[in-house]
Amino acid sequence: MSLEQDWIKETVIRRFDELAGMAERLEDVARLIDQAEAIEKQLKDVLDRTNQRCITDLLDLSTQHCAMQKEWLYIKGVQDGMKLLHFIMISR
Repeated sequence: MSLEQDWIKETVIRRFDELAGMAERLEDVARLIDQAEAIEKQLKDVLDRTNQRCITDLLDLSTQHCAMQKEWLYIKGVQDGMKLLHFIMISR
């Protein structure tokens, strides 16, 4: 990847991270996060250490999976927007 492409990718990822942080503060999202954390705590209270570790590992993998998928979708959305803008500009 060229230096310019690296810069663009880093800028897009930084913006995605900013938007993800903002999304976590939305009332509906924050409520879901609170519910998930409460369920996680309940599970950890009733499970032994081995099963607690399994649940924690599963939750970590799920979080990574979701983040990667959202980042990919965001980047593809930006790319599509750039292609659309380019098409509009050359159509004039």
